[in-house]
Amino acid sequence: MKTKLRIAIYHNLPSGGAKRTLYEIVKRLSKKHHIDLYSLSCANNEYCDIRPFIQNFYIFPFSAIQEFKSPFGRLNYLCRIITLIYLDSLAKKIARLINERKYDLAFVQPCQFTQAPLILRYLKIKTVYHCHEPLRWVYDHKINNNHKVPKWRKMARDIFDKFDIFRCLYQYMYKKNDFTSTRKSTKVIVVSNFIKEKVQRIYKIQPELVYNGIDVNKFSLPENIMEKDNYVLSVGALSPVKGFQFIIETLSLIPLEKRPKLVIVSNTENLQEQLRLQNLAEKRSVKVIIYKKIDDEQLIKLYQRAKITVYAPVEEPFGLVPLESMSCGTSVIGIREGGVCESVIHQKTGLLTDRVTENYAKAVQFLLENKEVARRYDKQGREYVVENWSWEKSVSNLEKYFYNVVDDTN
Repeated sequence: MKTKLRIAIYHNLPSGGAKRTLYEIVKRLSKKHHIDLYSLSCANNEYCDIRPFIQNFYIFPFSAIQEFKSPFGRLNYLCRIITLIYLDSLAKKIARLINERKYDLAFVQPCQFTQAPLILRYLKIKTVYHCHEPLRWVYDHKINNNHKVPKWRKMARDIFDKFDIFRCLYQYMYKKNDFTSTRKSTKVIVVSNFIKEKVQRIYKIQPELVYNGIDVNKFSLPENIMEKDNYVLSVGALSPVKGFQFIIETLSLIPLEKRPKLVIVSNTENLQEQLRLQNLAEKRSVKVIIYKKIDDEQLIKLYQRAKITVYAPVEEPFGLVPLESMSCGTSVIGIREGGVCESVIHQKTGLLTDRVTENYAKAVQFLLENKEVARRYDKQGREYVVENWSWEKSVSNLEKYFYNVVDDTN
């Protein structure tokens, strides 16, 4: 039998998929191992709270430097530089405490300020970094928000960006910190083959793949067979990268008499993005309801009663949403890119299309009109998740890498 490990967990996560993933992992690891938590006060420690499963927790006060409002927005890059400097100092302090307490390893999560946490550079024990994605704003193409910005204003902004010393310095520090911290890890764990290839190319390292899982008992079928309600569901942060605009434009191509309502569930507040989506929906004659920060019980009911889950984020690293939906007996229509291709099986648990509104609209309309096919996908999706995507399987694979890291004497 493998020995009990003493694990230090560090995270500075907001609410969202990464925090939910950590919760499910810690919930299961805590049955075998001693776990202590090191976190910051600015992290969302209440959402998917892992503290009931650990022995000791240490929360360190920290907040980002307050930023300026227009017309002094350019100074915000200086504020962010100062935030990085303060965070680096705190990272050294926390690393020193972890080093002194002689843990077997540290399991380190992404940081909302630096992506790869600065603490990785100062830990002297074995480390496993759970990399959900590289720096998207550096290494991915820019997302087109379709804001109607005059050409002259865009040109002026580009010129200011090029010669903005604080902006250039901040981006240099951000990119360098993420790169060096990631490479300093003893082992990097990634969440999909899509991200594995990116990490290999960007950081010149060999990460290991451990898929996320799903709690199939929690995200379950409804107790009674019911007629689905006339809406499609989309879940994710209120951000252009989550593809809600694409979905609204897609639904507007379906004949009005057949057009379903769109329900959006977000774990974040973003009034500007919400108003933008609502205005677009009104122009396109698409009925939209937006729920924010609802509990899991409400989310599960929405999954169960939706006719389809429509999921169109841009190059999503993995995404728990398709698994949650399929586990609740609702098929998924996704975009054929990113980690979604690794969870949704085309024409078995849902459909995958290119990022073309006409093609996506045809897929949505096909499942709405072919109820028997949709029911078959719903049933097969649930069976597929139960057989292949349990958290127990995921955590068992992760645990193997923990032991490999600890036992490696090199």
